[in-house]
Amino acid sequence: MKFIKRAKRANLILSDLLLIPGGMMLLGYTFSPATLCLLSGILLLILGIAKLCGYFSRDPFRLAFQFDYAFGLLSLIAGCLLLIFSETLTTFLLPFWGLYTLFDGVLKMQTARDAKLFGLEYWWMIILLGALTCITGILVLAESDSQNSSQRLLGLALLITGIQNVSVIAYTVRTPKKKAPHVFPHNDIKAPKGIYEKNQ
Repeated sequence: MKFIKRAKRANLILSDLLLIPGGMMLLGYTFSPATLCLLSGILLLILGIAKLCGYFSRDPFRLAFQFDYAFGLLSLIAGCLLLIFSETLTTFLLPFWGLYTLFDGVLKMQTARDAKLFGLEYWWMIILLGALTCITGILVLAESDSQNSSQRLLGLALLITGIQNVSVIAYTVRTPKKKAPHVFPHNDIKAPKGIYEKNQ
């Protein structure tokens, strides 16, 4: 139970971290390609570790983290490659983020369908955020040749992805409650008849 709480908290905090560079790029701050590669590598490594922790957290619903084993490994591998080959992979960075965002949005739409089957009331919110993420990922892919406009779109993609992840994790990850042991409050209350007879 403690591990689920820690995994949930870690994923919420790290999803919030996406909002910082996302907001900066959306407001017009432009990173150099090499800096953006390094920043992306660090973010992906952190996200990959958090996703793997979420996957192994024994979440009862298995909704928010159900695809995070494969997605976490992908994030770790991509993060390592971006950090090691930051100079040579700059041309592939924006198309990668477009595909990553699109893939994340598609998986969240699958999560929304599963949430509906579980009877969660606000499953439609997850599918809307997933659709918005998909659209943003397609726009990043379409505009990946233009550095300035695509970085703004990448900032928007990171913002929507961060909001989407926070919403899905906060809504679908449930911590199982501990059942309190049954105790008899008074000494004069007798145990149900037959309990001691069966043990004798």
